[in-house]
Amino acid sequence: MDEIRYTVQGGDRAGGAGGIRRSLARVDGVHEVTVDPGARTVTVRGSDVEGQQIRAALAEAGYAVVDAAPC
Repeated sequence: MDEIRYTVQGGDRAGGAGGIRRSLARVDGVHEVTVDPGARTVTVRGSDVEGQQIRAALAEAGYAVVDAAPC
């Protein structure tokens, strides 16, 4: 199982974590999502969790990916 930590910017901090989780839950292969609003990071566990589908789901939630790195 892969684990990637995304650093993000933008979005709405008040409702952001829920929106991120909902958007990423629709992506095939995503098993777990952890959001740290203070650090502006989103950690995604699953299979094939780095790619355009993850970035598109984050954009749908109102966030831009600044960086992505394996955990």
